[in-house]
Amino acid sequence: MKAGIQALNDIGTHSDSSTRSFVDKGDRAMAKEIGQFMDQYPEVFGKPQYQKGPGQEVKTDDKSWAKALSKPDDDGMTPASMEQFNKAKGMIKSAMAGDTGNGNLQARGAGGSSLGIDAMMAGDAINNMALGKLGAA
Repeated sequence: MKAGIQALNDIGTHSDSSTRSFVDKGDRAMAKEIGQFMDQYPEVFGKPQYQKGPGQEVKTDDKSWAKALSKPDDDGMTPASMEQFNKAKGMIKSAMAGDTGNGNLQARGAGGSSLGIDAMMAGDAINNMALGKLGAA
């Protein structure tokens, strides 16, 4: 799991304005995995938002988190949406590290699904991606 946690720590982001944030291109496949986890819990993460420019209206994106993170359009996402992405990364890292005391991981989603178990499954996929990158290097 160490490779996966490091890979999560290494996901790069950038902003091209005060309202537009993006995941770096080389990290978007991993971000998509995190986005798929986020899409399972709209009551926790909401929907991604974008804002065309300062002073303009913040709008809710019609894309899923997975798509907004992995295939952003020119508007990217708001800093608040990027904070939600970072929150999800933190939850997945906690699950990967076996931090069962993290209260966020005790949440239940629609139909009784366990956020902690789903975070661990996302962590496994991310760890496998990270190990694949290491093996290819």
